[in-house]
Amino acid sequence: MNSIPALKIYFAVFVAALVLASCSGVKESTVPVPQQPVPAVAEKKPISDSLKILSINTLHMLHDVQSVKRFASWVRMFTPDVVAVQQIDRPMEGKKDFDAVRELAQQLEMTQFFGAARYYKGFDSGNAVFSVYPIKQSTVEQLPVSKGKVRRSLAYTVIDVGLQSVGFASTEVDDQSAAERKKQAQALVLMLPQFTDFPFVLCGEFYEPSSGTTAGVMKDKYFCANDLGAAPAAGTQHLYAAGRTTVRPVAATTIVNKDIHSDAIVVTLRIVSQ
Repeated sequence: MNSIPALKIYFAVFVAALVLASCSGVKESTVPVPQQPVPAVAEKKPISDSLKILSINTLHMLHDVQSVKRFASWVRMFTPDVVAVQQIDRPMEGKKDFDAVRELAQQLEMTQFFGAARYYKGFDSGNAVFSVYPIKQSTVEQLPVSKGKVRRSLAYTVIDVGLQSVGFASTEVDDQSAAERKKQAQALVLMLPQFTDFPFVLCGEFYEPSSGTTAGVMKDKYFCANDLGAAPAAGTQHLYAAGRTTVRPVAATTIVNKDIHSDAIVVTLRIVSQ
């Protein structure tokens, strides 16, 4: 007989619990949810006193998206801040052919400047500079060539690396005549003083080892990074630095891109703020 009152009591407790739970849910929905801590914004690339440069002659081999992707993947293995390229092509003005310069800049996520040297199979061919830092100024200078010789140029940029601005240039001299290369090296030595507002780095394809005549002309005025121990003298890619009190090559090595059968030089520079 006492079981019925007990059941009533249990039922009343159960109903009360449901009511409380229902009220509790409504109450929680009206209370603002505490905000979670906001994640810190990712910092920009820190300013560094060290820069890595890669210079290579691509030999007109970047002719479609896939070849550029393979090349960009290879470049990224060496984590350069600045890439100097020779014999790279882009469409002539008004044409919509494949643009290797623009595609490589997108693949590397870098800014770029291209300096045309000559016409090549329907394209403008020349030298380019790619940078993870902003390019503030740029110009292209033509090198002297004898009658009937292939035209050559120098693509010059001023890059803001944080501590200061540094001039970077990419060039290519004659591939057949030592006399022509010497003449072009002499022109470079005369040309470069106009860029003395900034410490200056010149990268490029010189078609002879750094012990050659052309390098001898350049070394009269500029320090050759190829003379650092780890860079074999046989490499035809050279890097020269002017204003060595503020731009100091501290390490250099040569590497080979097997896809395009071209050697490259990788140089680490130390930047000293003024």
